Amino acid sequence: MRSIKSTTQTYRILVQPDVRTGTGTPAYTAFVPTLGIASDGDTIDEALASAKEAIEVFVHSLKLDGLDIPHEHEGPYLVGSAQVRI
Repeated sequence: MRSIKSTTQTYRILVQPDVRTGTGTPAYTAFVPTLGIASDGDTIDEALASAKEAIEVFVHSLKLDGLDIPHEHEGPYLVGSAQVRI
């Protein structure tokens, strides 16, 4: 079995209130922009925990496939919004 080198990386997780499709119950969506993955949970803590698990699975699969693992952008972040007519 091939040995997989391990290091530590921190990824930004954006959490926003949401509602579950079909039931309309409140929930939270957690998005990991650097990896392009998302997860959810009934609470903020559940959404964060679910996102962490998704990160671990995604990164592990990249390592197994010998693919590059994206690294988080270092430095300040800007979060903005845009108002558009629809």
